[in-house]
Amino acid sequence: MVDMAVIPGIVITTLVYGCQLSFLSVALSLNYITDEIPNFALGGIIGVGNLINWMITREMGFNPYLGVPVAFLVGGLINTIVFLGVIDRTVKKGRSLVLITLGIEFIVTSLNRIWWFWLGERTPTMDFTLFLKSRDLQLWGYPMVFYFSVAAAVFGLSFLKFIFPRLNVGRVFLAFSENRDLASVQGININRVRAFTWFISGGLTGLIGAITPLYFHASPSGGIFLVTAALAGGLLGGIKSPLHSMIGGLLLGSAEIALTVAGQAILGVWFGEYRPIIPMLAISLVMYFAPDGLLNRLRLNR
Repeated sequence: MVDMAVIPGIVITTLVYGCQLSFLSVALSLNYITDEIPNFALGGIIGVGNLINWMITREMGFNPYLGVPVAFLVGGLINTIVFLGVIDRTVKKGRSLVLITLGIEFIVTSLNRIWWFWLGERTPTMDFTLFLKSRDLQLWGYPMVFYFSVAAAVFGLSFLKFIFPRLNVGRVFLAFSENRDLASVQGININRVRAFTWFISGGLTGLIGAITPLYFHASPSGGIFLVTAALAGGLLGGIKSPLHSMIGGLLLGSAEIALTVAGQAILGVWFGEYRPIIPMLAISLVMYFAPDGLLNRLRLNR
């Protein structure tokens, strides 16, 4: 049996955050591959996942992990509606998709805040913080979200590396990502692939939104900060590859926590307030030195 003292809390925090950020980087990568945009609307879907799991756990009294598949389905549905109702039509008109996704994020986040105000009338919590750590399960002295996050990350990396390329859907997605015109000539339904990809992207984001309050303080309007960090991770690994994006998200998330803790130890607790600067700095450095991603640069230099 493993003793709790063996793995320090900071290591658990680093792994949980890094694993969650890796999946969000994959979600951004999928949308970038299909439509070449950073989908900032995912920030609002994170808030939806937060609130869904809050309602299922606090309002209905169920196990918090029952909210994970619900958040996945709802997040996927919202992102698919965004694609079919807005993005697909906007692409045909040649307008800025980045501004469109930012606008959608603001709308969804505003609806999340209204939802949270409504919940606040039913519960005494009105501080815009969602925290479900006390409702999480424990196994051998560790929170279940720790096992869930690490196991999901290991499965995700293994799936993207060894299984996905061998599946029919993986071959279709690879053909689409390399040359969509040629894929269309070969009989691949481009719009169906795009819609399915947007559903998976939204589902992963909703899943992360549901998991986040189990270990971290979450906010109905705080998803955009996670998206920014995940974008930095995706760019670090190579946003045109879901596998590289996942690795980049894991590395960036771990580095963000480690640098924040180190800064607080050296400079003071106040350094934690400037934690969001770390992903922004990472984006700037990666775009300047390795715009195709650090992992892609290392592979080309072999």
